[in-house]
Order: sequence, then structure tokens, then C-alpha cells
Amino acid sequence: MKKRPFDVGNQIQMCKANLREHLRRSVWERVGKKGSTISVSGRKRLLGRYTTGVAAEFQAWLGFTHAQVKNEYAKSVLLSNLVCEFEENHIGMLYEFVGQVNALPIPDDRQRLEVVSRKMRVLFEDRTWAGLAGLTALTVLESTSPIFIPILARTAKSLGADNFEYTDCHGSADVKHSRECEKALGHEMATGGDDPVAVVVDASSITMHFLYQIFEDAI
Repeated sequence: MKKRPFDVGNQIQMCKANLREHLRRSVWERVGKKGSTISVSGRKRLLGRYTTGVAAEFQAWLGFTHAQVKNEYAKSVLLSNLVCEFEENHIGMLYEFVGQVNALPIPDDRQRLEVVSRKMRVLFEDRTWAGLAGLTALTVLESTSPIFIPILARTAKSLGADNFEYTDCHGSADVKHSRECEKALGHEMATGGDDPVAVVVDASSITMHFLYQIFEDAI
């Protein structure tokens, strides 16, 4: 039987389905809803872990991936995303979002993410595949954003937040970014190499575990 060609779209859809299932089975499915039993501390730590993982890493991943990808369309998509991050001050926006409910990161948040964050950084060590691996990670994050951003908004609201500029901005912008990144990923895979499929599958898996660690059940 002839082997079916690898489909980037199917890979991303699988990541989205896996995250939905993970969240469905976790305490975060009901955060901000009637019957939720997550403590104030547990809700703050979710926002702290997310801020630790994103504010410390995301723009660096964007910049390094832009420097390593080979395809020109991929370069343009990543540069546009990076410019948007800085022009709209997304990190500052994020800190205002979590700061309003006193959920800024604490050392424990970094400690809980350290192992999986280190695995994410390893994706960029092999310059042969760093562009493709980084673009895969970014595509997974952009594509799953519409799934987890509402949970962040509900969590903050349950803590008394009234400024949702960060979550409102990412709810709309990330839909556009995810489409562009997915298209760019297909182009980057076509630039050659021994086994681009293995790189995409591995990078997808590591990125999903990064998200799972952020959205671990409340302690």
C-alpha cells in the first residue's frame, strides 16, 4: 500500500485535538464557571506559569527561528509576527494582564517549567533543523492559542480582572498568525533535508508537553 504523504494541516489539527482533550480532562475546563473548585493560589499560578513560559521565551524563539529558516515566505511571516510583538508591546500587555490580579511569576513557576523549557531550547541547537523545528513550535503555539487563551481570560476574570487587552488581542491576531505559520511550515519543509517529517513530529510533541506543563492541574 502506498504511504500517504505527510500533511502539515493534519499534524496541527491533531495537536489542537490533543490539547482540547487534555484541558477537558483537567480542572481548567471549569475555571471561572459554576462548580469550579480551583483555589485562588492555583489560579494565580496558572497565570504565573504561562507568563514565565511566554514572556521569557516567545520573542526569542521568533527571532532565532527567523534567522534560521530557509524559505523566504517563512522569513516574512516570522518577521511580521516579531514586529507585531514589539510594536504592540505584547510582553508589557501580558504583565499588565497578570499584574492586575497579583499573579506575576514567582520562582516556583520557573522551576515547574524548567525541564520542558530546556527541551524547547534544545530544538534550536542543531542549526541544520533549527528553523524548521522552531517554526513548528511557533505554529503549534499560534494554532492552539484560540483554545487556551479563553481559559486564561476566564481565570483572570475569576480573580477580579477587568483589563482583557492581552487576551482580546491574541484571540483575533493568532487566528491570522496560525494560518500564515501553517502555510510557512509547509514551505519550509519543502526546502530539503533528510527527514523533515521527523523534525516536525518531534517539535510538535515537545511543544505540546510545554503547554501541558503550563496547564497542569492546580496544586
